[in-house]
Amino acid sequence: DLATFLGRHASTWRDSNGVRLDLMSINTYQIAVCLLKPSTYHTRCSYVELVATSAEKQWPKWFISHRWGQPVMEVLRCIEGHKSTRGLPDEIAYWMCAYAQNLHCQEEEEIERGNLESATFFRALRHCEGMVLALDLEA
Repeated sequence: DLATFLGRHASTWRDSNGVRLDLMSINTYQIAVCLLKPSTYHTRCSYVELVATSAEKQWPKWFISHRWGQPVMEVLRCIEGHKSTRGLPDEIAYWMCAYAQNLHCQEEEEIERGNLESATFFRALRHCEGMVLALDLEA
């Protein structure tokens, strides 16, 4: 799972200033730079497409809305709380933009042209049962 992976690797990564990252403060911007973009560079796909064991497991049930600067461990705690409150199984799929979008293409250009239906956000929202808003501790 993501928390276990980050626990093993976060301290080996450094931010743009050379400062070592740590598990409790690493955010989505940093994960995108240290993990998501490098691991999908050659395939030019989303991280989910790279690691999912089947196309069926890629379909999300819940859409996560969160701030990229928020520590990822806070977002994961929100997801765990959501699963627990609703009695959902551990295998339930959540959609998070950084992991589900192809970070190597500029989708914003299509959105600016008004072509919202082609946006991964739009497609994900249409397929999900609902949305989870992960607020940070200062919200």
